[in-house]
Amino acid sequence: QLYCVVTDKNGNTAKSSTVTISMTTGPKITTQPKSVSVASGSTATVKVVASGNGLTYAWWYKDTGMTAFKKGSITTASYSVEMTETRNGRQLYCVVTDKNGNTAKSNTVTISMTSAGLSVNTLPDYVSAAAGDTARVRVVATGNGLTYQWYFRNAGRTSFSESSVTSASYSVKMSSAADGRELYCIVSDQSGNIAASNIVTLVMED
Repeated sequence: QLYCVVTDKNGNTAKSSTVTISMTTGPKITTQPKSVSVASGSTATVKVVASGNGLTYAWWYKDTGMTAFKKGSITTASYSVEMTETRNGRQLYCVVTDKNGNTAKSNTVTISMTSAGLSVNTLPDYVSAAAGDTARVRVVATGNGLTYQWYFRNAGRTSFSESSVTSASYSVKMSSAADGRELYCIVSDQSGNIAASNIVTLVMED
């Protein structure tokens, strides 16, 4: 906090009002975008969630064969494009700017095209279980030579982590630690195509 005392040659004084200087924290990305894979002609959507004041968004992209990222025309928190051969393998990141000009850069993710034979079912938004019971989420996918990798984010965490689960089912004993945990699965086929499930949240029943 600051104020100024102004004195003239006769010793008369005047005191200014008190003001405060503070440090801005800038925007914070609370949910990072994640890579997605969709069929040709479908819409690929990635999004970033950020906190801060007066936020604006700028998405940067780099297609296969480009040597540098280029600023795109999309200026919303969600980036959506129709999947084409040209956009297959496109890399993306978002720069979030607040009203004071502070910025935060997201992780870089990839949008890709699945083969016609690879698809993943839609998971429920929530799976609930009582404390001590087993909460189980299963992804159903079609394709050849499938492998699975689950990612999770516990309540209060800002980013997803790779889990040790590499099967079609994710099971955990429900507890306060698992309550609110978010999950999604990346499925890969033998040709290297990938598809991501939607996010499901574990909820502990009262």
